Amino acid sequence: MTTLLRNPVIRVILFWIFFLLLWMAPLYSGLLPQAATFRMWNNGLCGCVAAFVTTAIVLRIEKRSFADLGLIWQKGTLGRFFLGIGLGIALFAAILGVTTVCVGGRPVSHPIDREWIEGLFILLLLSVAEELGFRAYPLIRLQQAVGLRIAQWIVALAFALFHLAYGWNLWVVVTGPFIWGFVFSLAATRWRGIAVPVGLHFAINVLQRSFSAGAGNHATPPAWPGLLVELILFAAALLLTEVLLRRQRKSLPT
Repeated sequence: MTTLLRNPVIRVILFWIFFLLLWMAPLYSGLLPQAATFRMWNNGLCGCVAAFVTTAIVLRIEKRSFADLGLIWQKGTLGRFFLGIGLGIALFAAILGVTTVCVGGRPVSHPIDREWIEGLFILLLLSVAEELGFRAYPLIRLQQAVGLRIAQWIVALAFALFHLAYGWNLWVVVTGPFIWGFVFSLAATRWRGIAVPVGLHFAINVLQRSFSAGAGNHATPPAWPGLLVELILFAAALLLTEVLLRRQRKSLPT
């Protein structure tokens, strides 16, 4: 049993199980305010707390620190976060633009009101929770154990299953979170931390919520032009992963 628990893949699976239980238990306990106004705040706050607590427990067990995972505030952290937002805007604009041109019509935007502004903070909390829960300790530990390629597939699959369990449509999960999981993992690996993927994730979530066309939502699959762009995005993420791995091999001392 002890030998099994030392297996990095098993440890990551246990991390995810504890993380999700810690996230969902308060939400379904009936102890938190259940009014519609509070539900999304509960979700975001519980997700962040669960991710930080689970990460802290695992790091304590392994006698490691948050700094070992790059999870400390540094001089360039805010800049990398906004870089992620810029990447998210560019990628979403490509998907939305292709869909609009091919399908026709105009995307319907959400009015900027109190609900939209409140949603920004909630989506930021959710982005932090999901990136910390999937692209911090799990991705790094798996990458050390099985390499980046396999680690990306495992994390993307777990990320997709999480959204599927959350009630998302299967087709949307495959064309959305699964594909974007590779993009977020690539960003986390390239910039050695979660600042860029948090900004990227946050921007995509905000823009998907703000526009009803282009990238789909948790219930409606994207139109075929949007799907085509996302498949190209998937292929690009795999290609850039190979480029990154090649650069890493060249930088190793011979």
